[in-house]
Amino acid sequence: MQRLKGFDQYINEGLTTVFHLGDSGEEVHALQTGLRKLGYKLGDPQTDGKFGPETLSTAQAAQVQISKIDGKPPISFPFTNALSGAAVNSIEGALANEETVQTISKEVNEMMNGIGKSGLAFKERLVRLPDVEGFVDKLKIVSKNLNIEPNWLLTVMYKESRINPYAVNKISGASGLIQFMDKTAQGLGYNINDIREMSAAGQLDVVEKYLKGGAYHNLFDLYLKVFYPVAIGKADDFVIGSERSSEWTAKVANQNPAISKGKSYITVADFKEYAFGNIDDENLAVIKKTASNIA
Repeated sequence: MQRLKGFDQYINEGLTTVFHLGDSGEEVHALQTGLRKLGYKLGDPQTDGKFGPETLSTAQAAQVQISKIDGKPPISFPFTNALSGAAVNSIEGALANEETVQTISKEVNEMMNGIGKSGLAFKERLVRLPDVEGFVDKLKIVSKNLNIEPNWLLTVMYKESRINPYAVNKISGASGLIQFMDKTAQGLGYNINDIREMSAAGQLDVVEKYLKGGAYHNLFDLYLKVFYPVAIGKADDFVIGSERSSEWTAKVANQNPAISKGKSYITVADFKEYAFGNIDDENLAVIKKTASNIA
């Protein structure tokens, strides 16, 4: 990756680059700052100069919106772990035109309002998906097929991956929207690398296949199907993994430090607390409107 000072240098000198997951530096920070100018609600952790899944997905989403304005065919994304130079140039060109910046920012805001009016949570995350319209449409279909509320599934995906199809757990290698393990993916007829290269909407087909056939009475039932199916219906003091061995219990806890919080085990009560942790009040209020059995 070339080391550049920012978008003005790109435009003036006609330079191009390719960003790969794991890249970092001033040029990545410039890209993140530009995405915020275009109306995407990237928080401080996503403007740290590190090119991660959040920045990749958001940049792709921005390029899709730009193509609608400039009339050029949208750049085809193979949904791999990189942002092409052509997409970078497209974003840079848009940022050089204040009218385009204002138009895109308005479009992004209108999209978020539309998502909010539809009753879906995490609108600021959804607009960062390059295939947001197709994703929302398919989300509603999949939820209907599974007889669940769309916000239940959105909550699971938010907690597992921040609704990002490129997310990969550095400890376990779990990947995608609901963090498929390789063994689980293979059981569904997929290779984990296949899932990593799917769009968000495409992954919903795999999500539905995994969840199909279950009876989900509330959000916790659904989430436990993703996290640890054996724990569905268990009492709050049930120790996850204890049905196998103490070693397995500790392994589950070690792979999920955000839930275990330093302990060598995770109870169902710990998991329930985690399910609604670190969700802002606005989204939490939307979720709880449809989350059965939750006060």
